Amino acid sequence: MLIREYKETDELGWVRCRTLSFLNTAYFDIVLNKKEIYDNPSIELVTEINGQIVGLIDVEYEKDSYYHIYFKGNEMKNRIESIIPKLYLVNTYTHYLGKEIEQFKTTNQRIYECVCYE
Repeated sequence: MLIREYKETDELGWVRCRTLSFLNTAYFDIVLNKKEIYDNPSIELVTEINGQIVGLIDVEYEKDSYYHIYFKGNEMKNRIESIIPKLYLVNTYTHYLGKEIEQFKTTNQRIYECVCYE
């Protein structure tokens, strides 16, 4: 078994491995026909056995911090709404990239700062 950096020649094996790994999961319908290209810095590794890609991990990371905010019930009021008639949001998990986090702290208890290092 060899764990190494992804190369462009790995793309077909990467797509096959990713598709199979998502097959019996909630992500089964997120099928790609080529490897994603990331906007931010990333770590892209594959596992190879006898020339075949059998595992992968891609981690895209950001240079700055951002916030995970979990909203439920009234915490979403006047902040997050569905534009689809008769579709009501009950809970939602968000990434907030702004700097004005104080606006959420009055009604929301689940706010986590994520700091990424390069």
